[in-house]
Order: sequence, then C-alpha cells, then structure tokens
Amino acid sequence: SASYNENTKYFIAGSFRDGTRVADINPYLWSDLFLANRENVLQELAAFSQQLERWREALTAADAQLLQEMMREAAIKRKDLY
Repeated sequence: SASYNENTKYFIAGSFRDGTRVADINPYLWSDLFLANRENVLQELAAFSQQLERWREALTAADAQLLQEMMREAAIKRKDLY
C-alpha cells in the first residue's frame, strides 16, 4: 500500500501478518501459477475490482446501511467456509 510507512509495524497484529504472508512467496513458482491460471485470475481480479468499487461508492455516499449489508454478506460467506 502506498500508505505504508516504517511505523506501521507497531500497529499491526497477527491477522495482518497472516493476511500478507503471500508477499513472502517464491516469485518464480507463483508467476508460473498465475500465468497458467491467467483467465481465472483475471476474472477474479475483475470481480474483486467490482467489490472494491461497491465499497468506495458506499463510503463516498456515507451509506451506513449498505456498508452493514456488505459486512453481513461477508460474514455469511466466511461462516460458509468453516
């Protein structure tokens, strides 16, 4: 993130470490995997971009109801994983 600075490490917890562990990967292996699955990765990036835009719009509009709805949707999807 462009907003990262050296003091960030003093304000993060284990979940941040777990969520960013992909950054410490074998770049040769993963570039091959990404390219081998290029179409699927591109589709997921497009879907992710749409969701980010939905969040941006909700925040821009200060739409608390939509933000809460999106968080409820995310909670349901997470619970379905486990």
